[in-house]
Amino acid sequence: MIEQVMLKRVIYITWLSVALCFCWPVSANTSRNQIIVFRFFQIFTIISSCLGSLPMFHSIYLHQDDIVIVAKSISIMVVLIQLIVQTTICAIKHDTLQHIIEEMITYMKEAKQYEKKIIQKYVSKCYILYGSAIIISYLTTTIFILGPIFLPISLPFYTEFPLSLNNTAVYIIIYFHQCFFAYQCSATVCLSIFGALLLWFVVIKFECLIMKIQNISNKDMMVICIKKQLQIRRYAKEIANCFRHIIFYTIIATSFNMILAGIILIMSKNVSISAYNLKWYEQTSEMQQNILIMLIFQKPISLSINFLMPKLSLRSYCAYLSNAFSIFTALRVILKDNSI
Repeated sequence: MIEQVMLKRVIYITWLSVALCFCWPVSANTSRNQIIVFRFFQIFTIISSCLGSLPMFHSIYLHQDDIVIVAKSISIMVVLIQLIVQTTICAIKHDTLQHIIEEMITYMKEAKQYEKKIIQKYVSKCYILYGSAIIISYLTTTIFILGPIFLPISLPFYTEFPLSLNNTAVYIIIYFHQCFFAYQCSATVCLSIFGALLLWFVVIKFECLIMKIQNISNKDMMVICIKKQLQIRRYAKEIANCFRHIIFYTIIATSFNMILAGIILIMSKNVSISAYNLKWYEQTSEMQQNILIMLIFQKPISLSINFLMPKLSLRSYCAYLSNAFSIFTALRVILKDNSI
């Protein structure tokens, strides 16, 4: 009973984390009116995100010479486009996702005791990681939208509007609109956790099938296991078809933001280079000392978190890839030894 409650809680928290982007399909038993309302909110999210991108275009147009403002506006636009793309894909794949989730819930309700133990093993292994990711995502958004209280900014997103914000009613509407957008972006990030939940469920089904195969004693059981394997493979392909475009766009979006961070780093570094390229040797000794001080204390601006995330650069990206390939190579060797 404890395991079942735990599993229901995991599914409920995952649903709650993506609820604002309306990507989790409604139940098959939902009434027609509720489905219409759900579809309306999906369409509203897409249209609202498109309209929310317009002030970003306006900011880019007004501040074309300011690389920092342009980079901020483009980064926010990338996230808004990601929200549009993911909501659209989930709306198109609604029936498939509905079938996938219904099968997962049914399987968990009808699971045997040994299957519940396997499920609980994976839940215990992953719930801290994914739960922390959800908390960090929404906590970061909460801190972000509280920025105008502690920082000299009027709105969470740096945007230029073709209307005055001196009107209190207009300011409140725009502020809460941006807050809602920010939480929708967090829900978009948590959509990856939704995909991870389904993929882990496929892993669980395969492990349960392995245990069944190990206990085969006759031909009929073999036929049942083969049919089960084909069924799980079809189920896994359905999940892959639903999330491959979402994952592809997520990779593009994160790579694009890393490129923007690299551009800012290069531009800030060019300040020191331009100072060095001056004909400093023709200047006075005092001027040469000032240029030297400028070269010493000028550090390139980079995205990093002490002790957690290194500076985002080509070197850190290559190091990440190298470590990933090393881990997968080690896993392949271990699995190969176990099969022998």
